[in-house]
Amino acid sequence: MTHRICFAVVAGWILLLQPLAADDGVPALGVRWTISDDDAGQLVSHEDLVAETLDEPVGDPAGGDDRLLEDLGESLDFFPGGEEPFSGGAAMLVPNSLGDSFFTGGQIVGFDGTVVVADIPGSRRAKIAENHNVMPQDRVYFMYQGFHNAGTVDSDFSSFIGTFDYGVDRYTLGWEKKLLGGIASVDLRLPFRTPVNLDLGGFFAGNGSSYLDNVAATFKVLLAQTDATALSAGTSLTLPTAADVTGFVNSSDFVLQNEAVHLSPFLGMSQVVTERFFWQGFAQLDIDTNGNRLTSEDFFPTVPPHMLQDQTLLYLDASAGYWLHRDPCAPWLTGLAAMLELHYTGTLDDADIVSAQGFGDAVVVGNTANRVDVLNLTAGLHAEFGRKLDARTAAVVPLRDGTDRMFDFELVAQVNYKF
Repeated sequence: MTHRICFAVVAGWILLLQPLAADDGVPALGVRWTISDDDAGQLVSHEDLVAETLDEPVGDPAGGDDRLLEDLGESLDFFPGGEEPFSGGAAMLVPNSLGDSFFTGGQIVGFDGTVVVADIPGSRRAKIAENHNVMPQDRVYFMYQGFHNAGTVDSDFSSFIGTFDYGVDRYTLGWEKKLLGGIASVDLRLPFRTPVNLDLGGFFAGNGSSYLDNVAATFKVLLAQTDATALSAGTSLTLPTAADVTGFVNSSDFVLQNEAVHLSPFLGMSQVVTERFFWQGFAQLDIDTNGNRLTSEDFFPTVPPHMLQDQTLLYLDASAGYWLHRDPCAPWLTGLAAMLELHYTGTLDDADIVSAQGFGDAVVVGNTANRVDVLNLTAGLHAEFGRKLDARTAAVVPLRDGTDRMFDFELVAQVNYKF
């Protein structure tokens, strides 16, 4: 109920602001646009701004203004690289989404007459709403995500009795390149995260010393663009490059092999509502195409075929923002926007549970909570420095409790450099 109310509030805000676009003069397709340096931050065409600056017609045939026009074009052009109108326009005023996600693969439950329940210290799936945009881009970027209390251990083992939480830090290097004349792009992400190793004496589960997480590639294509609205679609492919989860219950060893290839199709839409208001949204599915195997020389399977299929997830992400400052001619801070986002993650099928038994020991692996509905709120700032560099910071808080709460809070930092 909470997530339905929150999405209704955001949708109502967007619908109320929509009629304002007609009064503000939405930019027309086929014209490059910039932001004037007056207090209102009015959108004006690139050509009109040059003509107004020269106080005479653009492109004087006398030739005396040719160099001046070229210099003005370089200094006043809002878009780096001089993109074509179809891959630019007012939609370029919408910053990338900030993101939120951390979704565990379930729990590992160990038995030896007592019990230990631990979140799987595994890898996370790729999500399009994390530092992505509906519009194709040329950029390199860095992301940091710090999740506080992202995992929980509840143990009655004689070697450790009690409950504790642990955090996860993730660092991502990324590269996006436009294709097909600017209407498509390919994005590659190389993520790293702090290893998690849970050692309770009679129970262990962890990733060893490996920092590499699952590598992801995303292809995106711009489907349509009107005056101030853009629509795109694509898919992400997540490859199992992270380490396996190894562990033991007393004398019985097990390995949860990281083998799943995830396919994640998505649809995205963005819109400039007024000169200052904007919004962007994504809908995405995350599908495990082949599953992960639980293997052991000490355990034997009791639930064939001894495979663990990750649950199919639905992501719904809505981002809205307001430009607090916009001046492309400023010496350092050329733009500052406040952003607010809602992120929903829900399971679309029941969880696979794999169990195995050894000599007096047993292990169960899977999402013991089965269905979950996660709703997170993200609030942050987006700052631009010149035409190519932006830096962003945000905080994420869960809006639900229990098994629908994946962490206590998250800190986000992102840097993008356009080329």
